[in-house]
Amino acid sequence: MAALLDNLAASFDQQLAYKDRDLVQAQALLANIQAEIIETQKAVDMFNQQAAELWRPMKEA
Repeated sequence: MAALLDNLAASFDQQLAYKDRDLVQAQALLANIQAEIIETQKAVDMFNQQAAELWRPMKEA
C-alpha cells in the first residue's frame, strides 16, 4: 500500500512540475503578446499622426 501511495505522490509531483512549466511558458507568451500590442499601438499612433498631418493641408486648400 505504501508503494502505491509513493507512486501516486510521484505522479502528482510530476504533473505539478509539468503544470508549473506550462504556466511559465504561458506567462512568457503573454508578456510577448503584450509587448507586441504596445509596439503595434505605437505604430498605429504614428500612422494616425502622419495621416492627420497629410489631411490638414488638404482641408486648407
